[in-house]
Amino acid sequence: TLTALMLAAATLVFLSPSASATAVTVTVNDVVYAADDGDVAAGATVTDYTGPGGSVTILPSVDIGGTTYAVKTIGVDAFHSADLTGHLTIPDSGTTIQDYAFFDNSITGVDLGSVVTVGANAFNGNAISEPLVLPDTLVSIGLAAFKDMRFTEPLVIPDSVVTIGASAFEECSFTGLTLGTSISTIGSSAFRDDNVGGPLVLPDSLTSVGDLAFYQAGITGALIVPDQVTTVGRSAFQTNHFSSLIIGSSVTSIADAAFGDNFDLTAVRFTGPAPTTFGGDVFTWGSGPPGLIVRFPYRFGASQTPGGYTTPTWSGNAYPTIAVATVSYEANGGTPTPQSADVDIDGSSTATEPAPPAKSGKVFTGWYTDPGLNTAYAFSSPVTSDLTLYAKYIDAAVTGLAPTISGLAQVGATLTADPGPVEPANASLSYTWRADGSVITGATGPTYKLKNAQAGRRISVTITASSPGLDP
Repeated sequence: TLTALMLAAATLVFLSPSASATAVTVTVNDVVYAADDGDVAAGATVTDYTGPGGSVTILPSVDIGGTTYAVKTIGVDAFHSADLTGHLTIPDSGTTIQDYAFFDNSITGVDLGSVVTVGANAFNGNAISEPLVLPDTLVSIGLAAFKDMRFTEPLVIPDSVVTIGASAFEECSFTGLTLGTSISTIGSSAFRDDNVGGPLVLPDSLTSVGDLAFYQAGITGALIVPDQVTTVGRSAFQTNHFSSLIIGSSVTSIADAAFGDNFDLTAVRFTGPAPTTFGGDVFTWGSGPPGLIVRFPYRFGASQTPGGYTTPTWSGNAYPTIAVATVSYEANGGTPTPQSADVDIDGSSTATEPAPPAKSGKVFTGWYTDPGLNTAYAFSSPVTSDLTLYAKYIDAAVTGLAPTISGLAQVGATLTADPGPVEPANASLSYTWRADGSVITGATGPTYKLKNAQAGRRISVTITASSPGLDP
């Protein structure tokens, strides 16, 4: 049976070339180029190097049997341990550098042209000391592709890059790191033992961070794990120096010691539900950072969400916690709508009253706790849960004035003017008393004592209500 299988395999190999597709090769300056004469568009691949080492020139195109092929690929092991030195230039025609293509040489610098893919260990084992400029055509960086580089300038990952493989830049000497805006995956140990030398901005496109990805990478300042990240691997950010940490809303798995050994870390803020997988010593290792407080959204606490965060501690009493309420505002047609605010639920913290919104033809009168605008909110009260506050307005004019006069219409009697219900209630009122339509001098109060001069005359009063910013 084994013999039959072997014969079948041999038959398949023998029949695979077609009459219209033949592998062709050419060697130019000790570089071997191969192509398929039935697929000129696929271009040529560098498959081998037979020279003595030193500097090498890779052509942008080659003539094989009268046909010109663009050199698009540097093949697997093409220059593996070839004793190359100096600066290497990949022609702009090249799009792919395959696994181990330049492994174990002494290249000091490289121009990557318009490369799209750099394979595993492609430049590992070199001594690249010149600044590394990655082209904006690059999409994928393979396992250990640039491991142990010696250049000291900042490294910029272009926005085109989507995937960074395991150990891709492990143990490099660059001093500063900028990550492009399209990165989805950062593999294990990708930037381990590097020198970010300051804050690190993780792109919003990121979905997973592998084990040890930024272990001992010199990260300081504030670290934000973006909302699309779902998985943070073991020791991914262990042994750094960032002081605050915000963990995005989609993280479901955080492995052991993911953020451990960051002894400057005092503030951790979760923005989403409690992770379903939460390893040991995630924020601590040994004695852990002193004064660490973990904050979480009130709505994801255990009393609101099964399996949620707990207070005053969480994760087996490992971390002191504070629930954070969100205070939101509904401007009810006014502008601008105040931004929502986070307030610690600690028995004393209060919400800060925002600037009032404006609404055409209306005057803002306060924030209320219910959509029906029945209960005014007291900003002096400690916040105890999430809440939404609603803006209340009145018409931009004094309304409701319906005056009446009471009292005896006889000389010596006192008449009283009642304005009736007035909105707003704090409106200022002024009074003008008249006899047969003529103003009575000095009669400007809510009451008037009739005199002999008013006997037999018709008495009336005009009440004017006003309030700052309103029409009377």
